Amino acid sequence: IRHAAARLAEPTALLAPSLGALPAPVAIGLAVVLYDLAAWATHLLLHRIDALWRLHEVHHSSPTLDWAATFRAHPGDHALRHLASPALLLLLGFPVASVAVASAVYTGWAAFAHANLRLELRCLEPLLVTPRLHRLHHVPGTSGHNFGTIFSLWDRLHGSAPRRASDERSRPECKAWFACAPR
Repeated sequence: IRHAAARLAEPTALLAPSLGALPAPVAIGLAVVLYDLAAWATHLLLHRIDALWRLHEVHHSSPTLDWAATFRAHPGDHALRHLASPALLLLLGFPVASVAVASAVYTGWAAFAHANLRLELRCLEPLLVTPRLHRLHHVPGTSGHNFGTIFSLWDRLHGSAPRRASDERSRPECKAWFACAPR
């Protein structure tokens, strides 16, 4: 077991062997950032390419936006979205353990961003995707914005951040301080 665990901690070193020499917290932090960037690009393509949209629209057809919507998707959508980022990180030479932690952080944040929570987190939105920001992505007519899962920075740099993130007409109606339901 120790030998297997040690092998998992080794970098794959296909393109950048020096990434394996980074301290684990730095490697994990960088892996999370690059994982989210690759996932953002994949998500953008899922919206822009018709054949990919037909896979991804299953996710957008969910009648309610909640944490379970994170996992409600076509198998082809899941395969593309959850293989592209880890494969890229492994090709770049990140240790498998760093990629696994980045994947877990990404999945956890995706569930949080899809959650029907009404939390006032606007102060985080210049950097991070919040449930409020992600709800805007699922509103018809604004789904061409907010492709990020963890970091909102990618959308801001690309120009795909919402122009009016506070558009009250597109916000789901909230029935309680902690639970929101779409209109």
